[in-house]
Amino acid sequence: MIELTPVEFGICLGLTAAVFAFAAYWYMRFFRVLGLEGRAKRARVEASELKAFATEVMDLGVAGNTSQAINEFGRRVLEALHKRVPGTQLWWIARQQGVGDPMVSRRGGAYGGASSTRLDERLFEDAVSQEGLFDLSWASPRTDREGRAHTIQSNGQGNSFLRHLGAMGLRRVRVVSWGKPDATNGILALGDGGSAALDAADPFMEIVKSHATALAAIVDELARLSRTREKLEGGLSLTIEDLTSTHMRLIEKTRKIRALEEVASTISGSGGPVGPESHRASAPQAGPGSALSAIVSIVARFLEADLVAVLLLDESTGELVVHPGSYGIEGNDMFYRVPLSEERSSSARVFKTGKGFVSGDAQNDPQVLPAHAKAWGVESLMVVPLAVEGRSLGVMRVGKRGRDSFGHDDLQGLQVIAREAAVIVETAMLNRKLSQAAEQLIALNRMKDDFVSTVSHEFKTPLTSILGFLTVVMDGEAGDLTEQQSRFLGIARTAARRLTGLVSDLLDLSRLEGGIRMDLQNFAMDKLLASCAENYQHQFADCRKTLTVAVPGRLPMVLGDERWVTLAVDNLLSNALKFTKPGGKVRLWAADKGEFVMVGVADDGIGVPPEEKERVFEKFYRASNRSDVQAPGTGLGLAIVKEIVSKHGGKIWLECEPGKETTFCFVLRTAPRD
Repeated sequence: MIELTPVEFGICLGLTAAVFAFAAYWYMRFFRVLGLEGRAKRARVEASELKAFATEVMDLGVAGNTSQAINEFGRRVLEALHKRVPGTQLWWIARQQGVGDPMVSRRGGAYGGASSTRLDERLFEDAVSQEGLFDLSWASPRTDREGRAHTIQSNGQGNSFLRHLGAMGLRRVRVVSWGKPDATNGILALGDGGSAALDAADPFMEIVKSHATALAAIVDELARLSRTREKLEGGLSLTIEDLTSTHMRLIEKTRKIRALEEVASTISGSGGPVGPESHRASAPQAGPGSALSAIVSIVARFLEADLVAVLLLDESTGELVVHPGSYGIEGNDMFYRVPLSEERSSSARVFKTGKGFVSGDAQNDPQVLPAHAKAWGVESLMVVPLAVEGRSLGVMRVGKRGRDSFGHDDLQGLQVIAREAAVIVETAMLNRKLSQAAEQLIALNRMKDDFVSTVSHEFKTPLTSILGFLTVVMDGEAGDLTEQQSRFLGIARTAARRLTGLVSDLLDLSRLEGGIRMDLQNFAMDKLLASCAENYQHQFADCRKTLTVAVPGRLPMVLGDERWVTLAVDNLLSNALKFTKPGGKVRLWAADKGEFVMVGVADDGIGVPPEEKERVFEKFYRASNRSDVQAPGTGLGLAIVKEIVSKHGGKIWLECEPGKETTFCFVLRTAPRD
């Protein structure tokens, strides 16, 4: 036996205690780790089970957007959940959309397989107010030691739904509600099987709650979309009906528009007499050229009318008279007349008021003269005014056998046609009046031309004799004259020459306006201009004025009447001579413009006031500033020039600006080159 010293014994005792402490630490540490690993393993198993359950629940899906789809989903959920917590009783309660009690699907427990029933709405309302774990042992009577029956108090015993579950045999139950936050859609309840089974079912029930809530929201949204689609389909049906109705109205309007187009196109080129003057005596039928006949024919076809009569005002008698182009009127009815003083007549009333009238039974209507309606054999009647800018020209009567044949739309369409017809009637009347006025003007103009021609010829012969005798006397062949006699005779000869020029101008203008034909031949314009300038040189010299000529030597030949063109150039030179002051200059020029030859006469005289430039070519027009040079004349020279140039197909114009030359230019067509 080994003896240890106290020190050695203390050391050994310390080492032994340390070994035991070390072993105890690691022993406790080992078992704790094992416990944690076990719990972690169980947690992984549970998580895997929950994941598989969640996947299975998500795969169930919902077919449709109705309560039946939710109930079918609930039955499948109960089946999947029952596999995880066997030995329990499962309840799936879903609120019905619309009317009806909530639907209940059950599985397990006393029910064995799945079953379905309905739950009273009041029980459901109590059910949605409870959520959690409930002990329902109070729902079954117990007996104490003395044998007296009593009920064990527990939570939820005031809830009718929980009492209902207790009556069904459940003792412990977990209730979970699902659905939208503002309105519970249903309940999932699980009962019996012990507390461990109820606790184990909690995660699964939470998964079902989340998914069911989401599906309920989806179903509600699908239902809302379905209702919206139904509303849209209903609105689409109404829209289609409206479009169909609108289409029919458009067809009717198109028919009316086509009728109006036919009225316009038919009447635009038609003529013929229109007016009460064509109604006299025998009242012959209007020919195919009558404007109103075309309108009446279109209206009769458009409204399928038996009678269409146009009544125009005869201002001489104050009566509305039937136009001979009316449709459906024969014999003595053509002489139908309505005095405007007849207040009972619908035609007279419409003419005065300008408002359309329609009657469905004209023969018994107090607003219609029954005798006229019966005589014309119509029952449905429309009367519309023919008026332009508030002035009535007449009325249009449309009748049809049979009552109530015309409606408001027919009246509106007829009024549109009547407005168009009124314009055509007024146009035809104005054309007739204009034609009559034109004939009168032609007759007056012919009388004027005849008068001017006669007077001019009558003046010309005695003026020639006067000038001849004045010349003889002034030449001293009839004896010597005193100075005063010579002066007086000179004044008389000047006046006679002026009067002779006036007569010549009147005769020339009368012949030009009377349609005289130009004797068109080729002539040399340069030679014509040179001859005219030579004839006027001495007059310019006598008046102390200068005439210069700027005409190319080889101008193209011109096609025209040389005599009349010479007169035109002479008048332009005479005009420039009269309106140029002493010491002034006049320039005659010409230029080749290819197909035309341009001729101009320019002067630095008094010019033409700007506001009078457009009137210089009018007959008898004389410039307001002519007194500056005391220019004589009748105002016919430039009018004759314009007529001559126009007869040749040319053009004449004036170029005049203050402080610059005044130039009269005209162009004439050149002769063909070949």
